[in-house]
Amino acid sequence: WKIGGAQDYDKLSNWWNDRVAEHGRYNMPSQGLYRLKDSNWSAQEILDQIAINRKEENKNTLGQIFFRALNLARNDKKIINELKKSTFQYPSVSASYIWKEDIAPNKPESVVYSGGELSWTKPSLASDSDTARRYIVYRFNSMEELITDKHNGRRIVAITGGNSIVVSDSWLNYGENFICVSALDKNNNESELSNVVVVDSRPTYCDAKGLDSSSEWIESVRFKKTTNKSGNNNGYHDFTNTIFQLKVGDETSIELTPGFSGSALPQHWKVFIDFNNDGDFKDSGETIFSTTSTSSANISKVISLPSNVDEGVYRMRIMMKGTTSTNDIDACTDVAKGEVEDYLVNLSVKDILKIDDLSKEQSIGVAFPNPFSNELQFKLNSDRNEDVELVVYNYMGQIIHQNYYSAKKGENTIKIESGQWSQGIYLMLVRTESGKKSVYELIKN
Repeated sequence: WKIGGAQDYDKLSNWWNDRVAEHGRYNMPSQGLYRLKDSNWSAQEILDQIAINRKEENKNTLGQIFFRALNLARNDKKIINELKKSTFQYPSVSASYIWKEDIAPNKPESVVYSGGELSWTKPSLASDSDTARRYIVYRFNSMEELITDKHNGRRIVAITGGNSIVVSDSWLNYGENFICVSALDKNNNESELSNVVVVDSRPTYCDAKGLDSSSEWIESVRFKKTTNKSGNNNGYHDFTNTIFQLKVGDETSIELTPGFSGSALPQHWKVFIDFNNDGDFKDSGETIFSTTSTSSANISKVISLPSNVDEGVYRMRIMMKGTTSTNDIDACTDVAKGEVEDYLVNLSVKDILKIDDLSKEQSIGVAFPNPFSNELQFKLNSDRNEDVELVVYNYMGQIIHQNYYSAKKGENTIKIESGQWSQGIYLMLVRTESGKKSVYELIKN
C-alpha cells in the first residue's frame, strides 16, 4: 500500500508496530519493490515508507524486507542508487531477538593501531558461554562525541568477522580520529565499547612565524562568506579549527585585511594550500596568491582553485611580511616583521550539501540570528502538537547536532547551544511530524 488513501501505509505501519509491541516482538514490514514497475511507484515512495518505519514512535519497527529481490537486483527506478545515497548510507546489523537471550558478549581487548592496521584480541566467553562472532568498528570526532553518540550507526565505519582491519583513508577526518570496537554475538547482542585508540591523520608542518608583529599584523581573513577576525596574535596563530568551505575548480574571492599600530606600512602577502596533504607547500600550484600592498586597504582577489584536486580538507597558510624588498616569502621561514596564520579549507565538488533534494527556498520557520555565534534559535508556528526534528550538518556532510523537540500548537522557539562549533557554513534540516521539511543555510562567526 502507498502512503495516503484508504489503506494508508503510515497508519498501517503504526498499527502493526503497536500490535507487535504488545507482545515484545518486532515489526519488519515488506516494502513492495515490485510496485516500482507493476504500479509505477516512484523510488521516493519507497524511501518515504522506510522513513515512516524509522519514526521515533515506531520503536518496535526495526527493519524492513524488500519484495522482490528481482526488482532490487535489476535496480528498478534506480532504487539501489537512491537507497545508498540516503536511507542506507551506513553499515548496520539486524536487531537482536532479546526474547531469546539478551546477554551481551564481553568487549574486545587490547585494541591497537599500527602501520595503518587496527587489531584486537578476541574477548573471553560471556556468562552464557557465548563469544564474539563479528565486530563493529566505530570512528568518532572526539571523546565527547564518543559519549553522546555511543552506538550511533552513523559512526560505524566497518563490520568484520576478523580480529584486524586495514584503516581506510576514507574513514578518517583531518585531525584526530577516535576509534574503538564492539563485539557482536550470534544473536547480534552488542558489547560495550573497547578501549579507544587515537589516529591522527594530520601531516606535520614546518614552523613559521612573525618575529615582530607590534607594528603590522594580519587583522582578518575572508573566504567567500566566512570571515575570521584574528587581530594581532604575536606573530603566529593556529586557526585550523576554522574551516573555509570551497568548491573544486571554482573561482572564489579572498580578502585579506592588514592591521597597523600606526600608519600603513608596506606588506608582502602569500597564501599557500597543501593540495596533496604531504606536509609542505612546495609543490606546483600550492602558492595560490601573492601580492604587495603599501596601504591599509583590504586586499581582494579572485583566485582559481584547481579542478584536478580530490575532495577533502587541506592546510592553508597565510603569511604577511612587512618589508620594502621583493616578495620572497617562503612558507617555512620566519618573517622579521609581520604575521603567519594557519587555516583549513574543505574542498567539495558541490556548492552546498544537498539534503533530501530539498530547496533552501522552502521555509517552515525562521532560524536566527544568522550569522550566529554561541546560540542558534529556530522559531516556527505549528498548527498542532507535534515532534520536530532538527539536524545540523557541517559542509563536510557530518551531523554535528540532531535532536527531537516537542512543539505545541502555536508559536515555538527552539534553542541550540553552538558555542563549541567551528566557524563556517552549516545547513540545518527541519522535519515536522506532519511531514513538512525545510533546509536553512547558516553562518557561524
